[in-house]
Amino acid sequence: EAVTPGVAEYGKVVGKEPSAMRSTLALYYGARFTGQVAHNTFLAAILVIAGTSNHSAMGLSSVIVAMAVSSMLFGLPGGALADRLGAGRGFAVGAGLRGSVVAVALIAGPSTMAIAWLAFVYAAVSQVHSTSEMALVKALCRQSPGRVHSFLVAMQYCGQAAGFFLVTPALYYLGGPQAAIAGALAIILVHLALTNLLAARLRGTVSVEAAQRHRHFDGLRQTFAVFAHSVPA
Repeated sequence: EAVTPGVAEYGKVVGKEPSAMRSTLALYYGARFTGQVAHNTFLAAILVIAGTSNHSAMGLSSVIVAMAVSSMLFGLPGGALADRLGAGRGFAVGAGLRGSVVAVALIAGPSTMAIAWLAFVYAAVSQVHSTSEMALVKALCRQSPGRVHSFLVAMQYCGQAAGFFLVTPALYYLGGPQAAIAGALAIILVHLALTNLLAARLRGTVSVEAAQRHRHFDGLRQTFAVFAHSVPA
C-alpha cells in the first residue's frame, strides 16, 4: 500500500500505523479549515458592526489598527508561549482563548468601542494559536513539510471563502451581526474539539520538542543571523 510522502517519516518518529497517521493529518486539516471559517466569520461580523456605526470610518480604522498593533506587540510573546506549551497544546489553548473572546463579543453586543478592544485582545491571543498551528507542521511531518503546507494553504483559502461568502451572509440575513458572531462561536467550539483531539494524539510523541522548549528564542536568533549574513541583491 502506497504511503503519502511525509506520513512515513512521521510514523518513524511517533511509531504509528499509516492509517492512524492519515487520520491525524486529516484532523489537523479539519482544525485548520474550521479555524479559518470561524476566524473569517467573526472578522466579517465585527467589521460590519464597525462599518455600520454612526462613525463608520473611525470604527473600521479602530478595529484594523487595534488588530495590527496587537499583532506587533504580542507576536514574539505569543510565539514564545507557544514554544513553552508545545505546538499541540498551544494550538488547543489558542483555540480556547479565541473562543473566549468571541463569547465575550456575543455578550457585549454591537458596541463599536467594545468591538475595538475585543479585536485587540483577539489578535493578541491569535499569536499563540497561529504560531502553534504552523509549528505543528514540523511536529507532524519533519522530512517533507511542503505537502502539508500546501494543504494548509488550500484549507486557509477554502475556510476564508466559506466564512466570508457563505456562512456570514447567511447568518447576517437570519439575524444580523450578532447571529454571525454566534455562528462563529459555534464553529470555534467544533474547532476547539478538533484541536484538543489533535493535542491528545500528539501528547508524548515529540520528545525532542519538549526537551528544547527552554530555548524558545533560538529561532529568533537564527532568523537575525540569516539576515545579518545575507548578501544584498
